[in-house]
Amino acid sequence: MILLDVDLSRDCFTGLMTDAGAASNMVHRITSLAMVHAMVGHGMGCARLATRPDCPMNYDGNVLVMRPLSGAPCANSIVLVQRTGRDLSPGAERFAEVCRARVTG
Repeated sequence: MILLDVDLSRDCFTGLMTDAGAASNMVHRITSLAMVHAMVGHGMGCARLATRPDCPMNYDGNVLVMRPLSGAPCANSIVLVQRTGRDLSPGAERFAEVCRARVTG
């Protein structure tokens, strides 16, 4: 198993494995998503990712096989940050409205 070793991804997938009572053999811990794609494309292992690649190939042209997982997804926090004492631009305010509408359903 190749683990994308960044906070949200690492914590989500190791937590899912722990909650399921399953052990996984983390052979590689990588902090670069492009490197994870390259290693998987070269047959060095498989990876669980929270995002689906835009292209079914890595940068070398090797095919990446994607399979959806079933079960409860990892919880994510979405935040909008702005500088104290500053108003959002009209475009940023509209973006925030769209995000809020999507998150709240």
